[in-house]
Formats: sequence, C-alpha cells, structure tokens
Amino acid sequence: MKKVSIVILIILILSLISLAQEEKKQSFSSIPPAGGISQPMFHKGMITIKVKEGAGDFYPQRGLVAFNIPALDYRATKYQVNLLEKRFIHNPGKLKRGMPDLSRIYRIEFPEEYSVMDVANDFAGDPDIEYAEPIPVNYLFDIPNDSLYSQQSYLQQVFAEQAWDIHKGENGAEDVVIAIVDCGVDWDHEDLVDNLWQNLGEDVDADGKVLQQTFPSGEWIFDPDDENGIDDDSNGYIDDFIGWNFSYGSNDPHPIPGAMYWEHGTLMAGYAAASTNNVTGVASLSWNLEFMPVQAGLETYVPQFYNATIYAAENGADVISCSWGNYWYNSQANQEAINYALSQGSIIVGATGNHNKFKLWYPSSYPGVVSVAALNQNDQKASYSNYGPHVKISAPGSGLTTAVDNTYTSASGTSCSTPIVGALMGLVKSYHPNWTSDQVITQVLGTADDIDSINPGYENQLGSGRINAFRALTETAVTLAQEIALDVCHISFQDSDNDKSLQPGDTATLDLVLRNYNYGVGSDNATFTLVSDHPSIVLLNDSYSCSIPPDNYFTLEDVFPFTVGDADSTFLAEFRLVTTSEKEITWGDTLSFSLMVAPQDLLVWQDKGPGNAYSGDFINEYLIDEGFNTFYTSHFPSSFQGFDAVFLSFGNFGSDLSMGTFFTMEMTNTIKEYLEHGGRIFLDCGTFFGIQTYCNFPGIEYLKGLFGISGTYFPMINNPINLLTGCNGSICEGLEFTASDQNAVWFIETMTPNEHGLAALEEDGYGTVAIQGYGEFGQKTFYMSYALGRLADNDQGTREELLSRIVEWFLVGLDIDEPVIDNHELTMNLYPNPASEIVDIRFTIYDFRYIRLKMYDIYGKEVRTVSDEMKSAGEYSVKVDVSNLPPGMYVFRLQAGNECAVEKLVVR
Repeated sequence: MKKVSIVILIILILSLISLAQEEKKQSFSSIPPAGGISQPMFHKGMITIKVKEGAGDFYPQRGLVAFNIPALDYRATKYQVNLLEKRFIHNPGKLKRGMPDLSRIYRIEFPEEYSVMDVANDFAGDPDIEYAEPIPVNYLFDIPNDSLYSQQSYLQQVFAEQAWDIHKGENGAEDVVIAIVDCGVDWDHEDLVDNLWQNLGEDVDADGKVLQQTFPSGEWIFDPDDENGIDDDSNGYIDDFIGWNFSYGSNDPHPIPGAMYWEHGTLMAGYAAASTNNVTGVASLSWNLEFMPVQAGLETYVPQFYNATIYAAENGADVISCSWGNYWYNSQANQEAINYALSQGSIIVGATGNHNKFKLWYPSSYPGVVSVAALNQNDQKASYSNYGPHVKISAPGSGLTTAVDNTYTSASGTSCSTPIVGALMGLVKSYHPNWTSDQVITQVLGTADDIDSINPGYENQLGSGRINAFRALTETAVTLAQEIALDVCHISFQDSDNDKSLQPGDTATLDLVLRNYNYGVGSDNATFTLVSDHPSIVLLNDSYSCSIPPDNYFTLEDVFPFTVGDADSTFLAEFRLVTTSEKEITWGDTLSFSLMVAPQDLLVWQDKGPGNAYSGDFINEYLIDEGFNTFYTSHFPSSFQGFDAVFLSFGNFGSDLSMGTFFTMEMTNTIKEYLEHGGRIFLDCGTFFGIQTYCNFPGIEYLKGLFGISGTYFPMINNPINLLTGCNGSICEGLEFTASDQNAVWFIETMTPNEHGLAALEEDGYGTVAIQGYGEFGQKTFYMSYALGRLADNDQGTREELLSRIVEWFLVGLDIDEPVIDNHELTMNLYPNPASEIVDIRFTIYDFRYIRLKMYDIYGKEVRTVSDEMKSAGEYSVKVDVSNLPPGMYVFRLQAGNECAVEKLVVR
C-alpha cells in the first residue's frame, strides 16, 4: 500500500506564501517550481476562499455563480466561476469558542486557463474575503515497484519517498551523471544498464546510442557502426563509449570488473543509480540518473585512481563517487588532481574509511571533497566508521544493492554511504540544473538532520548530520552553520643555529600548517595565542592574527619567537595554541602539540597502537639496564638531530591492516634527513617499504638506499618464524631464533642488500628479513621486519644479545681507525697535535661536495659537528676550541660524498 501524505506539501506551500497585504489579506505572486521539471504543486481551476464574518452564508451553486455582493460578483464573472461550495464537511454544533469557523471556507472553480495564483491574489484583495489561496495537490508517497524495494530500509531512513513526491531524477531538466570511480562495474547488469551513461561524442552514425542489444541472446555490445578506432570527440580516448578502464595501465574502453575485490564497483553503482521503478531488483535515491563507470583497479599504481577521477570530471560527471583511498600520505600531486577535477564543476564525495578511527583518509579529507561517514539504521555512528571534524556529512552505511552477474547483495561500509550521498547530490542537481556545485553541496549539508544528541562522544565529528532527501528538495534559503573546525597538520621550527635541534640558548620561531575542515565557512579575523608553561621556554611574542579560509590549509609562518633555557636532559615542551574568532569554533579552539628540546643520547620511539608486534618497551628497558641514557616516547618528533642513535618500532599491520602504526610521509622525511646527517637508526616493522610502495611515496628507492637495500618484496601471507638465522659476515652471525610471540606476522617484508648493505637475518624458506646498512653519509641502519622485542630466546640466540650487537655496532664500532674509502686526494691535517686550546684543521677538496666534519671521543660518541654544508673545490682552514674538553684521545672524521679522511688528536 502506498502511504498517504497528510501535511507535508501543505507545509511547503505555506512556507512559500508571503504576507504582504493590509488587513492580513493573502497575496500570491507567481511561484515557479523550486527546480527542474516536477509534479504540479496546486490543483488547476480551483482555489479556496474564506469570507469574513457577516458577509453572508452562501448556498452551493453550479453554472453561473452569484454572491449578491457586487465586488465578489464582478470577480466571479471575470474568472467565469462555475462552482461554489463549502470546502469542508463538518458538524456546526461541534464548533467551540475560539476555534476556526469552517462554515465560512468555500471552494470555487473556474476554467483552467486562468492562473490559480492570479485568481487567488485577486480574490484576496476583496474587502469581504479574509483570505484566498490555491489548493495544494496531495500525493501518495511514491514507492517504486522494484521487487526488492521493501528490503531497502535505508531509503526510508533518508526520507526518499517524501523526496520522490517532489522530484525524481529522471524528470530533471537535463541529464545529470554520477561517476563511479572504482574497480569496475558490471555495467550490463539487468538493474544498471538502463541508466548507463553513453558518450554520444563517439556516436559516429548519429543514431543516438553507442550500445545495442543482440537478439535473441540479449547481450549488450558496443554499436559496431561506432567502433572506428578514432577519438571522435577529441577527449584523448578512442571509442570510450561508456567510460574507461585505467586498471594496470590498460588502454581499454571496457570498465568492467576484473581486479581484486572486483565486485566493489558494481555494489557502489547500485547505490548511486540502480534502475528504479522497473519492477526489477532494487531502487536508488537518485531515481534513474545516469552513472559513468570508470575503472581504476586496486593495483599498487594508485595514481590510476586519480587519472580515473580526472577522466570523469573532464567528461562531464556532475558527481564523482570515490569509495577508496589511503591513510598514509597527503600527496600534493593528488590534491592538485582533485583540485583540477573540482575546477571542472564536479562534486566529489569520498568515503572516510572503515577503521573506527579519528584518522584522515585521502582523497575524502582533501579540501573541497565531501567526506562521508557511515551510520547504522538508528542514525548512530556505524561501529566501523571513521569519524572526526573532517567529516562533512553522514548517511546509512548498509543496504541491499546490485552485485555481479545480475545478482543482489547487502553490503556495509563508508564505501556504501558515499554513493548514497552522491545520489542525493545528483538528485538535488537535477532539481536545480542551474545551481553551482557549491550551491548543491550547501543544500545537502545544510538540510541534514542533526544527530549529535544520539551520538554522545562523537559530537561535531559526523559532519552536519544524516542526509534528509526531503529537506534537501524543499527547504529554501539554506545556509551552513557558521562554525569553524581547526586542527594542526604540521609543525616545524627554525632555530638560530639552523641545526634542526632545539638546544639550550637557541632562539626559534614556529611554522604551523593548520586546517579548517568546515565547508564554506571561514573567518576574516582570527587571533592565535601560543601558551607554554614549561620554565625553559620563554615566549618573546605569543600572539598572531590572520584570516582562516573555508575548508582549506593555511600557514602561520615564522611566528611566535621563543628562547630555550637551561636543560639537563631531553624533554618534550608542551604548547597550546588558543584561537579566537568572530565565528564559533566547535573543534580545535585549543590545540596542543609538543616539541623535542635538548635531544641527546638515545631516542626510543614506540606508538601505542593495537597489536603486540612492538619492541620499544623491551629496547628501552635493556638500554637503561646497560647504563645508557634514553628518552622513551610515543611522540614522533619532526627532527632526530641531536640524538646519537634512534630506535623505532612500528609493529605489524595484521591481515586487515587494523594493527600496528601507520606512518606518514612526514615521518619518513624525518628518518631520511637524520640519515643524511650520519644518523644511526634501528627500525622494526612488518612492511615498512612495502606500504610506501603501495601508497606511491616519492623517493622510496632513495630511502631504501640509505638503509643499504636495493629491493623489497612483501608476500601477502601470514608467516610465523620457523628458523631465523644470522647471516655470515653480519653482526647477527651465529644467532638463531626458532619462534616469536608476536600475534601478527602478515606481509613480512623480504629484502635484497645493495653495495652498502649486508643480509643480517634469514628466515628459513622465506628470505632475508633484516639488513645491516651503512652509507656515504656515515649513517648506520638496522632494519628487520619481525619485531625484535618479541623474538623467543634460546641457547643459540637471545633478544638481549642481538640488541647488544646492534648497539655496539652503532655506538662503539665506529671504524675510526680506517676511512670508508682511502682517497689520497682528500687530505686533512691537524695543528698543533697534541693541543690544549685551539686546533687548526686544514683540508682540501677537489670538486663541489657536501662536506661533513665531525669530532668523536675514543668510544665513538660524537662530540661536536664542525662543518655540515656544501663547499666548492679549494683549501679550507677551520679552528676548533678544545679547551673545555677532558684530556684524552679524539678523532676528527672528514667526509665528502663517499670519500673519507680520519685524523686522531690528543687533547692535554
């Protein structure tokens, strides 16, 4: 049974009526439909009038109607009124004091050639009429006849039936297209093919189609008369009749499933644009808008997803649905690809991710993209859905949809909520074909139902609420909440000696990259105040003012100068950034961050992520027991400069990538810069380089080289330790481990050393899983893909012994007696030697080189950096004051590229 609409359209009509006449008379102007082609709003040829008390009681009349009141009779004649009768049937004896008198309300009829607006306005101006108005058409809620519609409860949740009574996508004034950028779509599905976008720019025979169905098989094929091997529409793609397949670098006009998780795109297409009211399968919120399938695959060549997005935008997609992405890297190039697609006029909606985390997921978190979270049937955050201030909107995350081979299935995830939002964006666009993308997005976001009260703990983290399709089609003059959501995205500093290390006596300024996540709302004048309660931090200027852009990044550069006071040991200086603005700040009015101060000795870092494949606790306890000074933290600093060695543990990501610690490009840059300054790094992680390869981090091969690695491979399997053996010639020689208690051993990375690396640990029947590396900058590294701290001890090897050898190699075995490469052209002389005050160091280089000159004590610990810069060919003299050093033996080590010279100095 179709449900009966009682008051919804009446409310809509009353909201459009303006009260402009004297004595509260109703006045109507011509009210056009809110958007494109839609159902009639008012009954033709009739209006309602209410006569004033005392004007008379009129009997029903047909034919020539007379009120016996001249002004009313004039209007009745003017509009050929041919019926007058009571509007409502009621019992007059039931009328109570103060209640409306229904007996004075009448319906009049007249020929349909007269505008109901004009007639109502004219009668409303009569002194004997209390009001006159058109009669709104009431509709049964339109329920599609698709056979599985009753199982699609999510459509009732977003008020689809009420919206369809206002407008259906198929009734739009012009075609609106929703692109499905995914792993391919089974586009000839019985419940999809009728809504498939066809690129008529390739319609060579001009018959209005590029597809045809063969009989009797019913197979859909490309029109043979259009297949000419020519790029007829000059868009760069030959015979791209219905989209394109970018998967695996192919050159294929067939965007069909064929990659891993190959059904995914077909599921998404069903949510966005399943054929509706066709007695078959499922319905979609967009009610027969077209969809454009663009296949990007799920291969490691992630840029194909962005190529696919660009294709969709360039070829006229009004909405692009992206149910994919990654956490690890905020790529500037990918952001520019998104910006380009947005500039074409496309609306991009993106899934916010399924890991129940406050975590940015790209592309959904890029500025300009509508990031979508998922809800359950009760409008509560779905258990798996990511959340945070970057989320723009929420929608149901599960429901029945199309599947491959003309089947149907239920699915769940933010992947599903995203094309549902895309369908609503398309529906609004088809109702308002002249609206810009910004107007459409504002309408959808601004008419969402607030769900914060039923999501305690997630307030301001599920966007503007759950989409409401009816409100999106009926509400006018919609605005967005004037609120701002802030976050700190990147923190760096500029210190006075430019050594990237905050040491006592330094003066520094901050560079902060901030983000306002709220769409369409910024601030013209905001004030930022920096606060630090640490006694060693003295702020010289704690205030800065600037504007805040809507939904974008902005930078506070070279601000908040401060000095660093005395410090006996490494510490984290805590800062708070307090923001005030003329707009309400619902997130991030006070942002906290930390900076590493006085870095020295050893750093041990371990995140507090899920899983037990970490080594930080074990490493820290061992080093302390051995008498080393360590700084143990879960805070990943922006620079490691100042530390003698760094120990990093990222864990293992597990089979579903829900464990371990996901790293960012900023983290890998910190590692790279430290190694380029001769640092020492131990790192254990199940798949450190594999994840970077999958996410297409730039400079991966260079970073591998810094670790002494030429190639890596990560089998997509679970591989517990069977027999882990130390390799000959490495510091692990003679060690052996037969087990580990880490509970995730997926994607264990195997490695091949380069000329600066040694295979250190070999897993029986699997491959090399640890590399001992050294390099041209004097750096030393040890990378292993099993967690050192979870190895099982036995008679042939213990965790303590392995760690002891790594530490000894890092800190003591500096090889100070011999240069890395004996090169007679790189010379260095010390005078005087022995010395007690000033020593003059003279050296010669023969071409433009990066020079690093450092001083070490006899135990291999760095005492100071004398020079760390690019120099031209020539002779140089550097004077070093050694008067404050304890007497003893010291070593100066000069390195230029991979050439090295070493000289000993006796200090008296």
